[in-house]
Amino acid sequence: METSESANLKQATAFVQAWTRRHNQAAVLMAIPLVAAFAITSLFPSSLSDVVMAVAPPIALTTGIILIPEDFRSRRGSLNSAVCLIAAMWAVALIVALFRFLA
Repeated sequence: METSESANLKQATAFVQAWTRRHNQAAVLMAIPLVAAFAITSLFPSSLSDVVMAVAPPIALTTGIILIPEDFRSRRGSLNSAVCLIAAMWAVALIVALFRFLA
């Protein structure tokens, strides 16, 4: 028969394993756009390399905030600063794209 301590230990172990699995999956999915951007710009140098490099970080951060929002919350539980950062990153990517296509 299990004691309450061993049941608590099993519960804590299961929680840590689930947390680790979720964060590892999010880290891999966040790294994919960054690795793809570096691979695209190095293997296929083109006039759009700067646009690719400007769009990859917002994609990665957006993926992270969608998958693990609790890691991006402030101490009060708000995602406002993370959303503002994403909006700024997408705005910069849009500006880079506009300058690239207009110039």
